Amino acid sequence: IDELRISSVARYSANFTPQTAFTPDADTMALYHFDEYSGGVAYDASGNANDATLFGPTWTTESP
Repeated sequence: IDELRISSVARYSANFTPQTAFTPDADTMALYHFDEYSGGVAYDASGNANDATLFGPTWTTESP
């Protein structure tokens, strides 16, 4: 997983091409870019302070 956005609304109702980097808006509850590259916390970039505790993550700087 490279980007994860949790929203209070449905974002898509048909086929779509996802963005490579999500940006927060009024409907974003949590947004994780997973750019920490170490540790056990994914920091919430939405401004809502919903940091996530990760258990046993394997970090990499490679992406497809």
